[in-house]
Amino acid sequence: MSLSLTLGMCAITHFVCPCASGGGVPEMKAVLSGSSRPGLLSAQLVLVKMAGVITANAAGLSVGKEGPLIHITCAMADILMSTPWFKKVRLNNKQRLGILACACAAGYVSWLISFTVPSFRVSLLVAATFGSVFGGTLFSVEVTATAYMVDTLPATFLCAVVVAVVFWVSGQGELFALISDNTAQAHLVR
Repeated sequence: MSLSLTLGMCAITHFVCPCASGGGVPEMKAVLSGSSRPGLLSAQLVLVKMAGVITANAAGLSVGKEGPLIHITCAMADILMSTPWFKKVRLNNKQRLGILACACAAGYVSWLISFTVPSFRVSLLVAATFGSVFGGTLFSVEVTATAYMVDTLPATFLCAVVVAVVFWVSGQGELFALISDNTAQAHLVR
């Protein structure tokens, strides 16, 4: 079953959207550096990459989810920017790249917080200890390390905070870096 799922998804990726292959972070580094190829932030990529991550996990493969989720988030942001409401933002390349950097942070924050959802609980203490908001902001700097626009740092941080608060308000996660009651440390001391 695992082999058939894997081979089927490989065929779909190869024939439907070859740009969906790969982790996602190197592709975003290329986009944020200014070099991009067609289809790298398309709707087809979003569908194929989501199906690929789901299929890989269903097949029991050991694959990372953070890179694809970051790539999917950035592609969705780019798709939203192609609507008439965001035409001015899309035409200004500096603003467009700033929005994509914020999308990188949002994708990373939502990946970290997804580990606190009860149905997906994974014992990943490193992610819980990292803190999501600051980790997401710093990750966007890491992804765009070749040329980071410093003036987008506050917007990136705000985007990461908004994503974390949305997860917290919806009851789907905890804010590790913003709210702490030291409960975990009290249990460790006893």
